[in-house]
Amino acid sequence: MSEALHKLGLVPFFTRQLAGLENPDKCLGRVMSVQRSNITVACETGEKIATLSPLLRDAAAVDRPTVGDWVVLDESLSRIEQVLERKSLFRRVGAGSNVEVQPIAANIDTLFIVTSCNEEFKESRLERYLALCAEAGAMPVIVLTKADLTDNVDSYTQRARSVQAGVPVEAVNALDATTLDNIRAWIDTTTTVALVGSSGVGKSTLLNALAGSALVATGDIREQDKKGRHTTTHRELHILPSGGLLIDVPGMRELRVADIGESIGTVFEDI
Repeated sequence: MSEALHKLGLVPFFTRQLAGLENPDKCLGRVMSVQRSNITVACETGEKIATLSPLLRDAAAVDRPTVGDWVVLDESLSRIEQVLERKSLFRRVGAGSNVEVQPIAANIDTLFIVTSCNEEFKESRLERYLALCAEAGAMPVIVLTKADLTDNVDSYTQRARSVQAGVPVEAVNALDATTLDNIRAWIDTTTTVALVGSSGVGKSTLLNALAGSALVATGDIREQDKKGRHTTTHRELHILPSGGLLIDVPGMRELRVADIGESIGTVFEDI
């Protein structure tokens, strides 16, 4: 395995799927971003813009490449021929009348469910994100941002812990690097983490703080309704300087669980 692919999070779960493939390192890549018809894939030799094979173009949405997927490219490294089996998949049912299952991010190890210590905090919203996390097959960590703006962080922490027993809760001030050590402890050299949460809760600020640079734009909460402005407009996978990867997921205003039975049962074990 090349060092470049290792930094992209390549682990034995995926390499075992490449048995019999000649020179797998040369044609293997990970999807870094999807913007309309443009798919950016990071390979051993750098990033490439790739199209879909005819078979994948005709496939169901959930079977087409999404951010975080490991894919096999053709010899020219310009066309995606195969999507490897996923270790996990964060997905949702389409908004409105669209009932097609849409992939959001693949091969996530840990979901940082981000909420803020203000009026935006709602247990019901955390329950829905935890249900999505259970359906995805990842491990959740609730991250409370803007801890510096309240005198009652313990109250928010207790409320977050009451939503689902055993789920870790971390309170941070993303503008103070000394508060981020507990967050970094969840990310090792091959870990892929996704950030989810409402617009304006500080996902982009947190991502920039972990990366040590301004990878994405940030925005403010509107004072009149405490709702956030969208600053992330597409999903993108970022490699952290200290190792590990982060996916910033745009705020989703309408959440529906794709496989509600199993995931709801995980969150509400007492029912």
